[in-house]
Amino acid sequence: MQDAFVRLLRLSGADIQDKRAYINRVAETVASNTMRGTRRGAAVIDPRAEVDDNVADAAPLADAKIISQEQIAALEAAISELPARCREVLLLHKYEGLSYAEIAAHLGIAKNTVMVHMVKALGRLRACLQEH
Repeated sequence: MQDAFVRLLRLSGADIQDKRAYINRVAETVASNTMRGTRRGAAVIDPRAEVDDNVADAAPLADAKIISQEQIAALEAAISELPARCREVLLLHKYEGLSYAEIAAHLGIAKNTVMVHMVKALGRLRACLQEH
C-alpha cells in the first residue's frame, strides 16, 4: 500500500484522465512487483541435501500439459490470422527481439506505425485467447 501511495504522490500534478483506472493499475503493478520479489527470495534448495520422498514432483501434471499445448496451438492460430504486417511486426519484436526503432528501419515504416501494428496485434491476440 505504501509503495502505491508514494507513486501516486509523485504524480500529484500530472493530468490523469481516468484516476480510478490509474490507481488500480498502480496497485496491480506494485502487487505484481511484490510477488515477484517474494518468489525470488524463496529458500534455495541445497542440491547436496537428501531427497525427501514426501515432496511433490515439480513436473507439470498431464492435464496441465494438455492445457498448455492447447493454449500454444490457440496462440499460433491467432498469430496466423493476424494481418500480414501486424504479424511481421509482432514476430520481429517478440521473437527476434528487435526494438520498435529497429523494426521501423527494417521495414521502412515510421516507429509510430510499428507501435500501431503492435497494439492491433496484441489486442487481437488477447481477444482470441480470451475466447479460447
